[in-house]
Amino acid sequence: MPINERICDVTRIRNWQDSIPLHYLYTTGIAGERFFKGIMQGKILASRCKRCKESFIPPRIYCVNCYSKIEEFVEVGGRGRVVAVAERRKGRKRIRYAFVRFEGIKGGIIHSIDDDVKVGDYVKPVFLPREKRKGDLSDITFFVKT
Repeated sequence: MPINERICDVTRIRNWQDSIPLHYLYTTGIAGERFFKGIMQGKILASRCKRCKESFIPPRIYCVNCYSKIEEFVEVGGRGRVVAVAERRKGRKRIRYAFVRFEGIKGGIIHSIDDDVKVGDYVKPVFLPREKRKGDLSDITFFVKT
């Protein structure tokens, strides 16, 4: 059998396992650090541009509209709205995620949600007890319907 026919014979390949080693370091940066410090305090913070008055989650250090440096951060309040829902299964367990947007804020947060939440619902975050928070998104256990 010519080599080209052996290479193209997909009936012979049943399983392929491999891995790609990835090594990287990604820091949160100035805006991310402020955001996660807010999470530790039980607050969701957005960066706010003084020049064009836009607010962003995830927070940015420069405005994507007018390129001004952003130094102001505002609390978005506790209520967001679900604009998209996805789910996955881990064995028999169903895990649901939502893209949560906040009024007047560009962007949002993707996080796990309670079972009864659907698109269009208003939700609020449920935080871990203060003594268990580490300063990352896992400090929010999930979002529940308000």
